[in-house]
Amino acid sequence: MVDTVYVLGAGVNQCVEAWEGLRPPLATNFFKAALQSEKFSGEHYSQKIAPVYEFIHRYYKKTKNQLQAEPFDLEEIFTLLEQQQRDAQRKNKQVRLAELARTEFL
Repeated sequence: MVDTVYVLGAGVNQCVEAWEGLRPPLATNFFKAALQSEKFSGEHYSQKIAPVYEFIHRYYKKTKNQLQAEPFDLEEIFTLLEQQQRDAQRKNKQVRLAELARTEFL
C-alpha cells in the first residue's frame, strides 16, 4: 500500500521554462504568456490568427496589447464561440458557422 499521494493542479506546469525563459500558459494567462514569445508576438503569426484577435476585440473590447498586459481567460472565448456556433447551426447560418469554426481552430 502506498503512503504518499500527489495531487497536481492545472498550474503544475508553471515550474517548467522554455528556451526564452517563458513558462507554459494557463487558461487565465494564455495570451499574456504567448505574446511574450517572439514567435507568437511577431507580425507573421499575428496575421495568421487575426480572426482570433478580431473576435476578442469585437466581443471583449480588448486589443492585442491589452491581452499581452492583462489577464484574460481563454475559456471565455471557447464558451462564447460554442454558444455562437450552436446559435448559427440552429438558424442554419452556414457561413457564420464556418467563420466561427475557423476562429475556434485558430
